[in-house]
Amino acid sequence: MTNEQVLKIDENDNVVVAIRDINKGETIVVSSLKIQVQDEIPIYHKMAIEDISLGSPILKYGECIGFAYKDIKQGQHVHTHNLRSKN
Repeated sequence: MTNEQVLKIDENDNVVVAIRDINKGETIVVSSLKIQVQDEIPIYHKMAIEDISLGSPILKYGECIGFAYKDIKQGQHVHTHNLRSKN
């Protein structure tokens, strides 16, 4: 699913990809969810669309791309500071 702000690649994903820089405080709509953006999200970076608990899988492309290094709240930036790869 895509809109002018983010791309959700697979229906099972718990992250979306920003297709433009997104400012903290903006509201993004993804699959009828209204999400308050908690961090600055640079273009092509990931944002959580649901709360993701420590140790839980991060799903992109419908596949696990890694695990939460700490709790991640809906609307937060998902990157190397809170994501550990599978390998």
